[in-house]
Amino acid sequence: MSIANVVVGLFKMTESKRFDFFPLGASEVYTLLNEYKSLAPNSIVEQHIVLIYPFGRLFFVRKDNEALRDAIQSGLEQAFADGSFQQLFEDFWSLSLTTVKLKERTQIRISNPNLTPAFLKIPRKYFYDIEK
Repeated sequence: MSIANVVVGLFKMTESKRFDFFPLGASEVYTLLNEYKSLAPNSIVEQHIVLIYPFGRLFFVRKDNEALRDAIQSGLEQAFADGSFQQLFEDFWSLSLTTVKLKERTQIRISNPNLTPAFLKIPRKYFYDIEK
């Protein structure tokens, strides 16, 4: 089943009142709502709260392709160190993050008990901080 099919199902189930809400990332909520509004015309974006939990957007490569893995990791670390990653992030996501006004919302922080030991080793500096 594709991600698109899952999203279609979520919007349809919301419209048929099988549940009241489903969380989406700040960077995707308006794009998905606009795309699938016809399936759930009564859906809205909640304006007052934000759920915050550990989550990552990761790159995956074949296990035997260590050279590609190392090149991606090295490039991302360099981009983070020189500020170009942050600039790209802000350029790409600034409209979404400004629109959702995360800093003005009541923050609900929840843990993610399904994180792997490898994920837990990722330095916190690489995660988006709502307070910055």
